[in-house]
Formats: sequence, C-alpha cells, structure tokens
Amino acid sequence: MAAPKGKGGGGAASGKKAKLAHEKRGAEETGDKGQFRIKKVLELVTEGGKSAAVVEIDDKGTKGVVDSIFVVKGADGSLKAREVACPALYDAVAQKNAIARFAKLAQA
Repeated sequence: MAAPKGKGGGGAASGKKAKLAHEKRGAEETGDKGQFRIKKVLELVTEGGKSAAVVEIDDKGTKGVVDSIFVVKGADGSLKAREVACPALYDAVAQKNAIARFAKLAQA
C-alpha cells in the first residue's frame, strides 16, 4: 500500500515533477546557448609564434587573448566564436591568464 501524498514515501506534495536531463537541455536550447562562449572576436594576432585571438570575454567589454582554437573564420572573412565553451569565461584562473595575455600584448 502506498503512503498518502505528503506523508513520506516519496510522494510529491506539490505535484511538481523534477526535470530530467534531456528536459533541461531542451529548455536551455531555447534560451541563450552561448553563456560560456566568447562574446565578441576582435582580431587574430600572433603571440609567441602561435596564432591567438583578441576577444571580449564578458558584457562589460573586458578584453583577453585566447588560443585561436576558440575562433572560426567565416567564408566572408568575418571572425566569430566557435560553438564551444571557452575556459576564460568560466574558469577564474584561465580568465586572469587571458586578461594578462592581453595586457602583455597591449604593452608590446
């Protein structure tokens, strides 16, 4: 015999159902999918002999330098962020490093 609702036994008193992983993904896809993607790609640069990109990493216009793997060049020559998460947007250490790379590049 099942326990009455709200009296233990795992019954949901509020009637709300927990979202499953695939339901959460579906909801996220309708909103802004790029929360960890670079906000704006400004230019490609060469840093220490390697290709890199100057980017804006937040809505405040903070500039940083990230590896060019996070940028794709369109057929028309325009630069845009790849549809992958960039560590400079979610990892505090990577973000500090990207900002420091930009500062060093700006001094040169």
